[in-house]
Amino acid sequence: MTFNNTQILLVGTLALVLITGLASPAFADENGIREAPEVAVYVDESITSAVAVSPNGPWYEFLFTDIGVDAGACSINCTPSSGLNSVYAPDSPWTFECPAEGCWLTVTDAFLNGDEFEIFDNSVSIGNTSEVAPTGICEPDETDPEDCLIDNNSSSGMFVLGPGSHSITIQPTISPFKLGAAYFKIETHESTVAGELLSLDSSALVISGLTSSAVWMIPTLVGITGAGLYLVKLRANRD
Repeated sequence: MTFNNTQILLVGTLALVLITGLASPAFADENGIREAPEVAVYVDESITSAVAVSPNGPWYEFLFTDIGVDAGACSINCTPSSGLNSVYAPDSPWTFECPAEGCWLTVTDAFLNGDEFEIFDNSVSIGNTSEVAPTGICEPDETDPEDCLIDNNSSSGMFVLGPGSHSITIQPTISPFKLGAAYFKIETHESTVAGELLSLDSSALVISGLTSSAVWMIPTLVGITGAGLYLVKLRANRD
């Protein structure tokens, strides 16, 4: 069978389209990025408008691409949360102030599982989100960061930030689809530990067993030693 020039051109064009499609970011649409600039019917455009980052705000949805590249601003192409609990993040770095009790920074992947992130504060790494495998979508709602945060198959992490100025950037360390959207939020609060109200930094140290700081270990050991000596002296006096 012989082919004329038109048939050869058609076959070549179809092959090129197929190859391009296979090489493009897989499932980008399902990973939080829409192919066309449209907003879901359950969200109006004002909800998804980028706003300045601040503690105790909503979830901020950000866009990421390949490994080692700073994540940045979402656009109208990002799929918003159906929970009406998010806005589009502005471009990074994301700067804000934490009060005296400090902040929690929470980061979670969404949509398709498998993306993982490294978090930087003032250009210094403060940790990575959890390790996961690409096992489908976040459940029960892949668009909602609250659902994805408690889904063990979605990579997430919580990071303690001290009081003062912060400048956050996020880079994917694993990005199977080369394009996607995820979320972060900042919260300030205090925690109650052993019936005593402690600041966020103090609570974190107590919960971790006071092992992360020698400054906290010294008064603890002195207190234990003093209590032991008191009991020994009390028993000697009784004898």
